[in-house]
Amino acid sequence: NALESYNRRENLIITGLQTAHAAEAVSAEMPDRGEHMEATERVVLELCNTQLGVPITPADISIMHRLRKKPDTPGPAAVIVRFTNRKAREAVYAARYQLKSCSPPIYINEDLTKPTAALFSQVRKLVKTKQIFKAWTSGGSVYYRLNSQPSCRPVLVTSVADLRPNF
Repeated sequence: NALESYNRRENLIITGLQTAHAAEAVSAEMPDRGEHMEATERVVLELCNTQLGVPITPADISIMHRLRKKPDTPGPAAVIVRFTNRKAREAVYAARYQLKSCSPPIYINEDLTKPTAALFSQVRKLVKTKQIFKAWTSGGSVYYRLNSQPSCRPVLVTSVADLRPNF
């Protein structure tokens, strides 16, 4: 899991990003016909440069494409972006909070492994039940904070067993 997580560190997943035009929408629904990567790249670069205010160039991106989506899932397919530069990736990830007021909503998340995503889901449930104050991921790891006090240090969660003594 640690090795797979390390390999995904340069990736971000952007959900809710609208397609550039009808031809791209058709190719996203029919993945065997291929995808217009240039159109997806334009949409991602516009998001980063305009909405997030992070200067990203095509040289900062190794590859990107839309992921397959389930037929019953509404909205456009998510985009996975692999950055060539970790500083650029971190700048985009840090600026994601500027998208809170977007309509339709756009989300930028880390590319987590299945076990880490399941762990993060359990920690987020604790946030919803107000047992902990905040949860987030950074570098493919899950963290939480018990309260909003500046003296409250983040806690790294590596397994569900890390949660049991506290909750």
